[in-house]
Amino acid sequence: MCSSAIRLFWIALFWMGWNLQGEQQDHNQNAWFSYFGDHPLSGGPWGLHFDAQLRRSDLGAEPMQVLVQPGLNYQCASGWQLAAGYGFMETSAYGHHPVPVALPEHRLWQQVTRTSKLGSLSLQHRFRVEQRFLGQTNQGIQPAKVDSYRYENRLSYRLATTLPLKALGCDKLYFKISDEVFVNLGEQVLGNHFDQNRAYVALGRPIGKHGKLELGFMEQTLQMRGGNVFQNNHTLMISFFSDWPFGSRQK
Repeated sequence: MCSSAIRLFWIALFWMGWNLQGEQQDHNQNAWFSYFGDHPLSGGPWGLHFDAQLRRSDLGAEPMQVLVQPGLNYQCASGWQLAAGYGFMETSAYGHHPVPVALPEHRLWQQVTRTSKLGSLSLQHRFRVEQRFLGQTNQGIQPAKVDSYRYENRLSYRLATTLPLKALGCDKLYFKISDEVFVNLGEQVLGNHFDQNRAYVALGRPIGKHGKLELGFMEQTLQMRGGNVFQNNHTLMISFFSDWPFGSRQK
């Protein structure tokens, strides 16, 4: 299963690079500040998930997006995890092709994550499905306002690897690299069946027993609705991760 997913991942990257030729480009400098929490409940297989992201454009000076995603996960044997939840996102006007008004999105999501070791490397595969309800405006009405929602599905696959830097004398640091491909599906998709790609590199450091802090850079290639404009979002990433257990006494 994982080998097939990896082949699909590289095919999607090749297709993306070929398809970008001749398209209009929109370059932006952004900053994302994120919290990712996966909290086991009472030492059992069930846990709570919560992530919150503040996304800013112009290197943090202007609003871009706000995203919150609560959920529930189940830790299976042999490194498999199942999760599902709800997400809300609001997109503000940013870049050279801004939306006319802040647009809300409500989504349901389900995902499967597989974590394994390859020598000193930690590998993670994540497969996600989303049912998205995206706010849209009636272009014939001024001032613009959200008056309806369209439905789309989105699939994504992320491959991530983490390498401890002990061999370089950095006992508390690790290097992380990942790439995630998103594909839109549904009758309402107009010209952008390829949604986006996120290539990410970071340095991270454990914070206590249950936390990690990462400072990284993400190159986000996003095909806008209609398919004629691609955003190239050069993004500073500051992320905190926590797996603090709930419902059990900590020493």
